[in-house]
Amino acid sequence: MDSDTPGKIIADLAILGIVQRGPVTADRLPAVAKALVPEYWQPTTAVIEAAIGRNLAAGALRADGALALTVAGRTRFAALILSDTGALACPSALALEALQFCFLDCADADTAMRALGRLAVRLEHRLTDLEIRCRQCPHRGRYAALWMEFEQRRLKEMARLLAAVSRDAAASEPVSHHWGCSHV
Repeated sequence: MDSDTPGKIIADLAILGIVQRGPVTADRLPAVAKALVPEYWQPTTAVIEAAIGRNLAAGALRADGALALTVAGRTRFAALILSDTGALACPSALALEALQFCFLDCADADTAMRALGRLAVRLEHRLTDLEIRCRQCPHRGRYAALWMEFEQRRLKEMARLLAAVSRDAAASEPVSHHWGCSHV
């Protein structure tokens, strides 16, 4: 997986996550994938088709009329849920994190808790980095200050919500049983 580009990782997670929720025909995948996190990621049909082909060739998917995950596909899905996006909040990292969060319902409880922990750490680093940048910003205009305050509030609220989700997940059954996700 280390040699995969961020784009391939995102596309593979999208495809495997959609299929993890239940068999789906290949012709429906592009529309579903495009609707997942459109504010961060707008794949072309060719990108989705390439991901389908790549995962069929790798044995992560099988095609029996509809696409379904194999055991190798479930393993790959879990690895992608735990993929590290790095410290930067670049568009590809945000897209991957959004997909990771969206597909936690289909991950086993241990994987979900590990992914939530990683997301919380990255969010904490981003907030700390933003606070440092805000203190060092030479421009103190009204709009710059407003933007900095807005971003700090947004990240703090995200951290608060992520902590609440983590507490709820630790105290309850995995949500995946309610979404109809299949597990080995």
